[in-house]
Amino acid sequence: MIEGLLARAAQTKSLKELSLLVVNEARALVACEHCSLVQIHHQTAKVAAVSHVPVVDRNVPFVQWLESVCSEQLDRMGPEPFVVNVANLSEGLATDWNDLCPPALLLIPIFDPNGSIKAVLGFARHDPFSHGEMGIAQTIGSVWALATRNQRERRVKRRGLVSTFALLGLLGVASVIQVPMTVLGEAQIEAEQSQIVTVPFDGIVADLIIDDGVSVTVGDPLFSLEKSQLEADLEVSVQAAEVAKADFNRVQKQGFRDAEARRAVASKEAEYRLRLLEAQIAEDRLSRSQIIAERAGIVRLEESDSWIGRPVRAGQRVLEISDPSSVEASVFVPVKDAVALKIGNTVRIFLDDRPDKPIEGQIASFSYAPKPSPLNVMSYEVLVRFPEQPTDVGLGVRGSARVYSDDVSLLYYLFRRPLLFVVQRLGI
Repeated sequence: MIEGLLARAAQTKSLKELSLLVVNEARALVACEHCSLVQIHHQTAKVAAVSHVPVVDRNVPFVQWLESVCSEQLDRMGPEPFVVNVANLSEGLATDWNDLCPPALLLIPIFDPNGSIKAVLGFARHDPFSHGEMGIAQTIGSVWALATRNQRERRVKRRGLVSTFALLGLLGVASVIQVPMTVLGEAQIEAEQSQIVTVPFDGIVADLIIDDGVSVTVGDPLFSLEKSQLEADLEVSVQAAEVAKADFNRVQKQGFRDAEARRAVASKEAEYRLRLLEAQIAEDRLSRSQIIAERAGIVRLEESDSWIGRPVRAGQRVLEISDPSSVEASVFVPVKDAVALKIGNTVRIFLDDRPDKPIEGQIASFSYAPKPSPLNVMSYEVLVRFPEQPTDVGLGVRGSARVYSDDVSLLYYLFRRPLLFVVQRLGI
């Protein structure tokens, strides 16, 4: 009989079906008026099945009484069959016993692998239960515990297979779907046309006439170099030229009477012309000591407070004059996120001052050697130009850019970083 119950329990597909089978078959193995299965969850009892009752009505007084009895007697139950004694019940439960349940009530606790009671199998009848019947009832409880464990293992295995096939299906779909490969980078708006203003000759910055962000027109003064040394050099050069001129005139006059003087005329003339050229150069340097703008635009100057009094050399950059009417963008793609770039690929730029209004451009060129970005990250610089010039975009505004590359499979797009990590770390 027990073997037949075990075989039938192994064929059940749900906990409800198993519970109904056990409580109904138990009556044939242990004579009783009714058999009930009570599940325990967080020390709370809930009747799951009653013999010959297809659906448990939790409003029935017997069901509520049995749940209260099991909850109250949980702490007294051990591994052995437990016979409920009226003396151990609370007054209310003891008073209702005669009206709701036969006088002999046998409870079989069923334990989970952790040692906690997960269910109670209850048998009720008028005559007391023998030790043999208690052993059979305990075996029936073991059958229910074994069958529930097998059901759980089958569910786990079935879910594992479903999950595996679902994952394989998703990977297959992801390998077919094509998406654009994109990468994020830093972006900064630059002028497409600008003038780099440099120092014309060695000197010291005496005055900085303009400041960063100021609009200038052609001919506006920008900064000046120290003039005192230049004025002194001009004065010395002019005096030397005057002396050479007087010496040249004297030799020229003596040449009419003295042959030796005539031979010195050429050298004196050359010396005079040299001194005169030095004076002209000194005058030109003095006139260029004040640097002016050669084009209109916006001044871009860094460290404006530290230029005055600083020694500078010829060709050293001081500032830049940019045309705000024609802009482009410099995008810095981190080396670790580098993707295949092509001229003409789309770039969408989200500026910090207008993140809800992206501007779209195309790659005009890109560097082959990385360099530090404005945030000091080794990156490839990508030059982006716009088919239509954006409006109300300030020079120097920063933001982020999404650079588009060729289409790749969704699978590669999702696992590119993990794959790159494995290749770099393991050398596969």
